[in-house]
Amino acid sequence: MSGDLIRERGDADLDGCVALLRDVHAADGYPVNWPEDPRGWLAPPELVRPGHFPSGTR
Repeated sequence: MSGDLIRERGDADLDGCVALLRDVHAADGYPVNWPEDPRGWLAPPELVRPGHFPSGTR
């Protein structure tokens, strides 16, 4: 098992992250208020080093 399961999230990952956020919101109501700009909500300018779990990893 490699130690590289988490990698830095890039702009190319955001569409998938927004889709996942939409699924979570539909299933669990989080976030309570759907953001007007979900990409901006996931990647605010002050965010330093976002992480990403590639599909199929735990």
